[in-house]
Amino acid sequence: QIIHLISIEKIEEFAIMMDKSIDTSELENLEFIERIPVGLYLFSILKPSENDEETEKSCEVLIYDNIKQAYIDFINDLSEFFNINNLNEKEVIEENELVELCKIVEDKYFYWCEKLPGYRTEDIKDVLRYYALKEELPRFFEFKDRDKFDVTKIANEIIDQGLSEKDKKEKLSDIWDNDKLQWKAFFGFNNWKYFRNEVNLAIIRILDTEDSKTSTSEPIDTKELRELEKLSMADLYEKYPAYYRQLSDEVYEKSKDENGFYTSAESGEKSKSKRNFQIDHRTPLSQGGLTVLENLQILTRKENAIKGGRI
Repeated sequence: QIIHLISIEKIEEFAIMMDKSIDTSELENLEFIERIPVGLYLFSILKPSENDEETEKSCEVLIYDNIKQAYIDFINDLSEFFNINNLNEKEVIEENELVELCKIVEDKYFYWCEKLPGYRTEDIKDVLRYYALKEELPRFFEFKDRDKFDVTKIANEIIDQGLSEKDKKEKLSDIWDNDKLQWKAFFGFNNWKYFRNEVNLAIIRILDTEDSKTSTSEPIDTKELRELEKLSMADLYEKYPAYYRQLSDEVYEKSKDENGFYTSAESGEKSKSKRNFQIDHRTPLSQGGLTVLENLQILTRKENAIKGGRI
């Protein structure tokens, strides 16, 4: 059932990406694994209809890696949230109040999160409606086969084998037609083009990354390097993007454990997605710290926001 629900989401995503009137660059720039849910909350609620009759709505709240921890915190705090906002006596929350409550939830739990993919205000409303009605936490179902559907693995095989376009097409057709691998169930049975497109995007992304690592840029002399060390990461991104990319990659690489998980220097929280973290100075620039590898670490977005006084 989980694969079926995710398949519906992929079909809708494909329709968006094929719509030339919509800018999908931000979506396409994500690694495919980041666009696969880690699981979902499944529950049903009653909603009033136009005839003042209640209708049942089945809710599938897809959870992605970038919003996973925020949702865990939000769901676990529902009892306290309802107490603080005087909601315990309400079985039905009116729409205008839901709008205000969603703003509170977003500011408290999702402020530091990347919203794409997966964050929907309507999902937050549905969770609040469910808890008001049932006074119990919605059940989470983990998508345990998530890593199996990472097209990056297929892309790497094609690159490593140096396949021609003809051989690549044959390989992809064989994979698609292998019922044991369930790619058709995942992408939708008529979505061969979407599957092929995602593999091609992954190949381009891998090759672009390799090119950026091997490209020759003018060497930075010692004097210039001393000046760069005084700049923030944001300034490096704007003025020296190639050096920023190199330094950023080195910081994340040193923060990776033996299983490929990026690890927060503060809490030890782990994830395979860079988007859950931000680069932080151990000693701030304002206190004499420098933007050098030895003085840089990664923190979760929430930890970095707290450290920076934004929460």
